[in-house]
Amino acid sequence: MEIDINWTAEMINEFRKCQEDIIYFAENYFFIINLDRGQEKIKLYEPQKEAILKVIDNRFTIGCASRQVGKRLALDTPIPTPNGWTTMGELKDGDIIFDWTGKPTKVVKAHEIRDDRKCFEITFSTGEKIIADAEHEWFTQHRSERAKGLSGSVKTSQQIFDTLSTGKKTIEPNHRIPIKHEAQYEEKELPIDPYLLGCWLGDGASAGQRITSGASDAHEMFYENLAHISNKHLLPHSNRNIFAISILKNTNGKSFVSSLKENNLFKNKHIPNSYLQSSTTQREELLKGLMDTDGYCNTKGVCQYYTIYEKFAENVKELLFSLGIQCSVTSKIPKIKGKEYNRIYILTFKTNKPVFKLKRKLERQQLSTTDFAESRNKFIYIKEMKEVASVPTRCITVDNEDQMYLIGKTFIPTHNTTLMTVVCLWYTLFFKTFNVAILANKEAQAKEILERIKNAYEEIPEWLKSGVKEFTKEQILFANKSKIFVSTTSIDAIRGKSVNLLFLDEFAHVRDEIADDFFKAIMPTISSSETSKLVIVSTPKGITNRFYTIFSNAELNSTKNKETANEEEEEKEGDGLEDIVEWAYFRIYWWQLPGRDEKWKQKQLVLINHDMELWKQEYDIEFLKYGASALNGDIIAKLKKMCCPPKYELFEGDYKIWFEPIEGHIYVFGIDTAQGVAQDYSVCHILDMTDLKDIKVVARYASNRLSPTVFAERIFNVIPAWGRPFLCVESNKEGMEFLNAIMEVHKYDNIIYYNMENDKRGYYQKPGIFCHQNSKYTGITNMKHWVETMEAVSVYDIETVKEFETFIRKENKTWAAQKGCRDDKVMALVWALIILEPKIASRYFDVIDYDDFGMPERIRDPNYAQALEAFQRSNRGRNIMESAYSDPAAVLFDIQMTPNLRFGEVDVEVEGLMAGGWRIL
Repeated sequence: MEIDINWTAEMINEFRKCQEDIIYFAENYFFIINLDRGQEKIKLYEPQKEAILKVIDNRFTIGCASRQVGKRLALDTPIPTPNGWTTMGELKDGDIIFDWTGKPTKVVKAHEIRDDRKCFEITFSTGEKIIADAEHEWFTQHRSERAKGLSGSVKTSQQIFDTLSTGKKTIEPNHRIPIKHEAQYEEKELPIDPYLLGCWLGDGASAGQRITSGASDAHEMFYENLAHISNKHLLPHSNRNIFAISILKNTNGKSFVSSLKENNLFKNKHIPNSYLQSSTTQREELLKGLMDTDGYCNTKGVCQYYTIYEKFAENVKELLFSLGIQCSVTSKIPKIKGKEYNRIYILTFKTNKPVFKLKRKLERQQLSTTDFAESRNKFIYIKEMKEVASVPTRCITVDNEDQMYLIGKTFIPTHNTTLMTVVCLWYTLFFKTFNVAILANKEAQAKEILERIKNAYEEIPEWLKSGVKEFTKEQILFANKSKIFVSTTSIDAIRGKSVNLLFLDEFAHVRDEIADDFFKAIMPTISSSETSKLVIVSTPKGITNRFYTIFSNAELNSTKNKETANEEEEEKEGDGLEDIVEWAYFRIYWWQLPGRDEKWKQKQLVLINHDMELWKQEYDIEFLKYGASALNGDIIAKLKKMCCPPKYELFEGDYKIWFEPIEGHIYVFGIDTAQGVAQDYSVCHILDMTDLKDIKVVARYASNRLSPTVFAERIFNVIPAWGRPFLCVESNKEGMEFLNAIMEVHKYDNIIYYNMENDKRGYYQKPGIFCHQNSKYTGITNMKHWVETMEAVSVYDIETVKEFETFIRKENKTWAAQKGCRDDKVMALVWALIILEPKIASRYFDVIDYDDFGMPERIRDPNYAQALEAFQRSNRGRNIMESAYSDPAAVLFDIQMTPNLRFGEVDVEVEGLMAGGWRIL
């Protein structure tokens, strides 16, 4: 509807300024939701202003901008809501959750899921563990802030990790999070009175209607606390010190036992979700019933609740935390006169909230003189943090001033992302019948942009609004007949529609075939008007897409005079749109924004595992050539120069050895297993890692004819010559067959484990290296560090080096063999080197020193004695062999032999060896 305004001179003047100057409009009236500071007026910096003005002044504009950083939590993070529990991964726009005071707050935006972030597992004093990315923000108070009387400040997970502990003599947690919440659920229509249910859960018969009570409390409980329950009896017990309160009927007139059965409580004591998510008063009544029966308070106001059921203890813990009461849970097996009884679980807490109705207990709690405002119980402490493998994460934007919300089963408070939106809203506000189309690679992405525009529109003064006739997730139709609508980037997105401004978001990420067809389809729409505008903005993605073609042409043409450019344009082929010389372009680099300095860069590099190619593309906005080798050409050339024939070739050339084993050296086997059906190769690289500045691939076993179990047998026969090497085996289907054989049949146990640390089901906690997107990414970036950055690895096998030439980076930012090629030998090397990834190295080696990159610089084998003993056993076998044949290749084998081995040019007669004292095992 249109808006009637009583215009003042000041309004008219402001309206004119906004209409004439888009920058003035943006900086004075355009609001955005900032992840760090909540809702605020947009603050434009010079490169951003230049980008906006280029769009206004030009018909065709293309822009390239660097990556932004969000604050994210793992998708399985529990999130409490007024309607019960959900997870971070299930949240969607418009959902209602709790702010950090426990009040309902709206999820303005549930952002895209990412799986490329550095992640930490954070352990809180509540016992809860949460996985968050390094940039996720928390409001904490550290020791220095406490000393200065400051309430605290917002810090990232990385900053907390870097300052986790404090103290010299006694190490203590440095960071604590204030508890301010009390989850405000709506009042529920509960089937059983909450105080009565609490008493029955505490001291009631699980299969009956009686609640036992001590003689000193029975009359008070019967005549006062349960006075509202009319149909009940007080019965003496055979034990004079105990009474039984028999509840015949519930408050609704139903049989109490029937109510227990209907709500699955009969012989099944637990707190139903409807009670855990009831109003504050109802939950407080439930807690008082529990505490009056099985609760205790000492003279210092410390309260405890006792139960023999672990699951029930978790119920009570959730109840307490939902009320803003922090508790600890311990357990013990009580022993009386030497007799052990059932394990009991004890919940201990302190609060100034009354948790009793019984007078004697309540008085003891209230007589406590401890200043609760300063109590440690008003804070949740961050006890431990460790870096874990990256997992899918997401961030959300919430609609409250603090940008805080509650997460986790213990209700932990946590903190909580725009140029073309300004242009879109400005045009539709101040120009009649102006149609804007926003197209993105994904529909959700386009809708998010529209949501930002809608949020901005709602915040501007009424006298700037033109009124709206339609305000949906797909479009805004203004009273001045201007319109903004969204769609995916498809052929039919704007076919037949009148569009004054077409905005394409993240166009570099649209599949090539769609992008090409799309441009052909929009040509009639664009060419139908001499004033229609086309704006394309994206981060780079390689050099084989339409976005790169247009952007590179725009940059190229800007450096030439128009006459020269026109001559060249006549020679080009295409559909014509990217060849128009009037394209304006802009770049917005990370370093052009305040606060983005070298220190910020180093911080981001840590988050992306120092992946310089990723940095160049998404931060330095360079267009990288996909299909290029994972290693640069200079490194491959150096590796080729060091390639040479092996010293020994065994097993028909499958086993190649460049250097013989050396006593006391550290050897690692990197193994990638295949089916053995004459296609992919099973490969074992043997690396000498004694000196991490000079890592040598000393041997290689590769065959495409051996089944995984036979390959395991061959490798097991090779192992003794190298002492007690570490085996890094990819545990895919064939890899598990190899591991089962090497461990169960051959009883070899020096296996490296690298699995998903947040795998709660335990499904992936198996021997070997679980290959998924994250572990492969970690392995390859780690390999690039040692081979390319440090140049510490010598590879003498020309077949492996040739594989590197066709081992390329794909457009999905992973690496794999070029079509028609193999990467078995490369991946075996990747898995061997992964043992030097810092987290893995610290588990399997004694790391003496780390370098400036945080990578191990000097290592020692903690099982050196066992390795030396194994090597010497093999050496004794070698001496027998050398005495018989004087062939140095014998060093490679123990007395476990296989017929028809080939030592260089010497054929070994097995019968002759057996006659000399050898035996076949």
